[in-house]
Amino acid sequence: MKKYFIFLGFYYLSSLLQAQYSFEYKNFQKLEHLSLESNAKKETNCVVLTSDEISQKGGLWHTKQKINIKNGFITEFSFRIHKNGISWNEPNLSGADGIAFVIHNNSQATDQGEIGGGMGYEKIPNCVAVEFDTWANEQENSNHIAIQTKGKYPNTAQPEGTIAKNENLPVLLKNGEIHQATIEYKDKKIVIFLNKIKVLEKEIDLSKTISLEDNEKAWIGFTASTGAAFSQHEIHSWSFKEYIPPIIVVEKPKTLENRTIVGKNKIKVKSRKISLEIWDQGIEDGDIISLNLNNQWILENYTIKKRKKIIEITLEGKENYLVLHALNLGSSPPNTVALTIKDSKKTHKTLLNSNMKASDSIEIMYDGE
Repeated sequence: MKKYFIFLGFYYLSSLLQAQYSFEYKNFQKLEHLSLESNAKKETNCVVLTSDEISQKGGLWHTKQKINIKNGFITEFSFRIHKNGISWNEPNLSGADGIAFVIHNNSQATDQGEIGGGMGYEKIPNCVAVEFDTWANEQENSNHIAIQTKGKYPNTAQPEGTIAKNENLPVLLKNGEIHQATIEYKDKKIVIFLNKIKVLEKEIDLSKTISLEDNEKAWIGFTASTGAAFSQHEIHSWSFKEYIPPIIVVEKPKTLENRTIVGKNKIKVKSRKISLEIWDQGIEDGDIISLNLNNQWILENYTIKKRKKIIEITLEGKENYLVLHALNLGSSPPNTVALTIKDSKKTHKTLLNSNMKASDSIEIMYDGE
């Protein structure tokens, strides 16, 4: 028989080098790759989302490309809410409705949001909003930060869309001062800072909360609105940086240190649960192998027979590598081992040839939904 080693090994860079996408607008002197919506306008050193008038809404969107939220990001911005007023005689109430940082996945979100309590993002589907709210809606106070989402359905600024909220902020949002905000999404958690003080955090998997495409990418921007009460809402600076996964080098098994790994074609499977079958198509000659999946041994010191050996496994990531490593050459070198990979829809069969200086490799790609 010929002998066969499969190395589906993870002894290479598990994350390919990639560019870290970022941008920064210090004072909005230029609006390159930005889009202003509805009543939003540029002033000398800021973008005014809404002026101090009734029934306004405005948006500021980054339109160069979708951003990758799969690995997380950090965004920082400064804002000011001032010129507070109200259209009826109410001395104890003044100023509305606030600013929201919005993540969404829609072909277009411009002019979809609502004025007044909708804060410019209400009714946008596939949307998560971090709102800096200055008006008391149902069961709320008039100075809070909240995370709002209805998943893939149209979002709402009302309490039924609230998944996290802080009503005890260290500062009044609409006091006319410029405030600094930081929003970090990492390890499936959103953390929000106001003037460098952590004010809210919430565990949330954005890729499961809203429906994403394009390798878990989304559009980002700001909205604001006024109703019968009003404020001027301004964004004075904005920066964004996506995180990229660290480059992890997983060492090959020590027993293969002196071997060359020869790449084979990729095999695509449609389900994570697959079965491996290995057997000797030639003459049984005492070949002994160990099987390695993603740098973990799943079968050790096994003597290959004509009878098929079946191993059930579950793939975790999209890219998976296997080693069928020969521990001897048997009595009839060179050696070949037969292998089939079965998923829920298809059976893939291959032969791999190896000697004691080189091992073949196959990449199993999970290509399911």
